[in-house]
Amino acid sequence: MLSTVISTVRRHKLALAAAAAAPLFVLAAGPASAASTETVHVVGHGNIGPGLSTTPTFQTSVTFASDAVVYTGQVGHGAGASCNFSGASSIAETLQQGQGSGTVTCTGGSPDAISLSANVNYARTGGTVTLSGGGSGTIGGKAETCTITAGVFHFQPTSAPTVTSYRLEGDTALSCNP
Repeated sequence: MLSTVISTVRRHKLALAAAAAAPLFVLAAGPASAASTETVHVVGHGNIGPGLSTTPTFQTSVTFASDAVVYTGQVGHGAGASCNFSGASSIAETLQQGQGSGTVTCTGGSPDAISLSANVNYARTGGTVTLSGGGSGTIGGKAETCTITAGVFHFQPTSAPTVTSYRLEGDTALSCNP
């Protein structure tokens, strides 16, 4: 069933969008000896203000909300969780590049529900957003502290000429410790 959900999500790829949001997860590092690998696929949308253009501008509000979340790994798996990101840029961003940070929270899903909160950094070059960061919470009722080992998302603007909205889709790999 999980493979069907993943297949369906990928077949109906929503144009992705921007990092921040992507605001997906990251958790703080723990002992490497007990680490498990978890993978999260996220599709969603977000808003950026005051907006991206060719003029470098600090974005005081970068938000993201998931439309679909599928996660799998050694600790747990599931679908249907909700992830939200809120942050701001750390450089004056343009259509071609951006960078910032914020907080992401993910809750719900089944069969193994998640409840994670993380500090996330994003970097965007053109349509590619990468994530880093860490945080903690629970996966399937088990306490975990996780670090993002890889996070790559596709950013697609959904407004023009000034980009104030976007779609985002991609995958994040987490290294988690109990």
